[in-house]
Amino acid sequence: MWRIRQAEPEDTLALGQIHYQAWIETYTGLIDQTYLDNRSPAKSVAAAERQGVENVLIAEWEGKLVGFARYGKTRDTDLPEGFGEIGGLYLLRCAQKKGLGKAMMQTAWKALQEMGCHSVMLWVLDTNQAAIGFYESCGFRYDGTTKEVMIGTPVYEKRYLMTMTPDPA
Repeated sequence: MWRIRQAEPEDTLALGQIHYQAWIETYTGLIDQTYLDNRSPAKSVAAAERQGVENVLIAEWEGKLVGFARYGKTRDTDLPEGFGEIGGLYLLRCAQKKGLGKAMMQTAWKALQEMGCHSVMLWVLDTNQAAIGFYESCGFRYDGTTKEVMIGTPVYEKRYLMTMTPDPA
């Protein structure tokens, strides 16, 4: 059984640990291994403490915290007013393919709609085919925009957009 809720300040340690573990599970073989080797749970916890828990959903699976999603107004200045952003959606491998990711996305969409957003965007590593497949199954489409990001070595992210329906499925 799973549950999605707004993160609380006492979740910060778990958010950092989930972020670290999800990066190792997801990006090994996709980004510079030296970069991954230099990450640590402590660094991820410190980042979670700096970012706080505002606009963060946390996912629980069988009583264990297994994922989170950050959302808010888009930071991309080329998009019009009314765009929200999924700033990150991380779900540990043990909790994937159970409907929890889509439920997290739906909960984030509802929160973004309450913030006045009608559309949503996100960035995804261009080699992360599993994430691209997931986002496309949620209704996101690549808009042709790509950016270079330094993660030890240059990698490329693609921007995906979606117009939200009143009741996303």
